Amino acid sequence: MATDADIPDTLTIVLRKPVDHAGQVYDRIELREPTAAELVQMSRVNGTEGDIFALSLIGGVPKGAIEKIGARDLLTGARFLGGFLLDVPKAGDVSSIS
Repeated sequence: MATDADIPDTLTIVLRKPVDHAGQVYDRIELREPTAAELVQMSRVNGTEGDIFALSLIGGVPKGAIEKIGARDLLTGARFLGGFLLDVPKAGDVSSIS
């Protein structure tokens, strides 16, 4: 199970292939730890569409640009953000809450 020490605070994804969206070229996505409010927003969308939404929300990149990135880059970002959800305590278990 992931712990706080296992997850970096930020992740820079250098895109394998830069994408052009609305006249702007994106060659990287800067991700960070989501806030509690962002986790609530992210929980409302599932699957690949949820991954696209999450990278757009946390990375500050338009959804249309995220839709153009390669699958490997998308999955890299999704795995990073998913790491913040792996150590969620079970109901009634407060031992891992600081």
